[in-house]
Amino acid sequence: MRMTRRKTVGLCIAMVLVLMLLLVGVPRLQRMRALDRAQQLMQEHRFAAALMVLDEFASDKEADTEVLLRKARCCRHLGLRSRFQTVLQTAEAGGADRLLTGRERVLQRVQSGDLANVGRLFSDQILNGANDLPEICEAFATGFLIMGRAPEALEVLGAWSADFPNDTQAWLLKGEAYHQQQNPEEAAKCFLRAAELESTRWELQLAAGQGLVELMDYEKATPYFEQSLAHLTREPPGDRPPEALPNIVNGLSRCLVATGQPEQAEDLYSKHPEVAETADGLLIRGRIALLDGEAESAMQLLDQALEQRRWDTEIRSVLANALNAAGRRAKAAEHFRYLQNAEPALREMEVNLAAVQEDPQNADLRYAIAATMLRYSDPGEARTWALSCLAIDPDHEAAQELLAEMQEEL
Repeated sequence: MRMTRRKTVGLCIAMVLVLMLLLVGVPRLQRMRALDRAQQLMQEHRFAAALMVLDEFASDKEADTEVLLRKARCCRHLGLRSRFQTVLQTAEAGGADRLLTGRERVLQRVQSGDLANVGRLFSDQILNGANDLPEICEAFATGFLIMGRAPEALEVLGAWSADFPNDTQAWLLKGEAYHQQQNPEEAAKCFLRAAELESTRWELQLAAGQGLVELMDYEKATPYFEQSLAHLTREPPGDRPPEALPNIVNGLSRCLVATGQPEQAEDLYSKHPEVAETADGLLIRGRIALLDGEAESAMQLLDQALEQRRWDTEIRSVLANALNAAGRRAKAAEHFRYLQNAEPALREMEVNLAAVQEDPQNADLRYAIAATMLRYSDPGEARTWALSCLAIDPDHEAAQELLAEMQEEL
């Protein structure tokens, strides 16, 4: 009887110990899995998905400093400035290394285009001796590109590629730098190399397809868009940036129309009706209607597209042709006049874009680019160029007025 009682007590103690180990071990295991999964996603530049994984594991107030630092890095890449600062402050209050949090703040400044005292930042102890050169190079290259300083971005990317020749992000940013320099051939080569290195990342396949479209090689671009769409649809909807599906579907549809397959493009839009109503979707559908001799239908679609993008010269050009085909020559003439005014302005912008590469500190050139982009090219890019002008000359009145005009329109 006494032996049985001893065995029972021993068994109870063993069970308590097992339960204690489980209670301590499970959270540790969950933390380890969350950190590993987030790190994998961050390496793939899927920062929104990584942040979601970390948020599911712990809130900003509950997380430990390592989790908070990972969250801060995700917020930095996603441009979530307010949350980035809050997360870092919480990490510091929890005892995080000030060297690490300070370094994140420096990188956030740099990748936002705040490149004052760049030389000092390179030698600062926050960056000196850091073991992740790609992360630092990416921040500087991104900052240079935001400021329209492609040659300096390419210098940084050259150093990055020398040590990490197969880093896809370096090739992707190189492509963006060459695109900024109006060099579509070199840009396409870089995008194709990135897509070759990581064939399962939808964004790299998309960049390759878009690079080939710039060269009007629609036949070669088509499979890259198809692969991009296939990879994207395998991802959870919450992991996809909102612009991803429209960019892929519209890019693929443009290629299908250009290679004489408009029926396949229409079928693609029927599968993705939300994309069919975007400005690019309406434009491409308008082209298809015009090809089919349905000028009235084309006009309706293109009018809707123009409502979304008043500045888009391609939409206006196709709409003018549709109006002509429908016999509405007076209305078509209005759009042709707009295009005639846009043409010399856009040619001058191309000259200014080349000139600013040689003279990156010229605020007036940056303002001129911003003004043309706002009216005839891309208002989103116009804001970037106007801000880069003010970063060089904070008192530039014309750029200040241009930004105020943009704000009023918004």
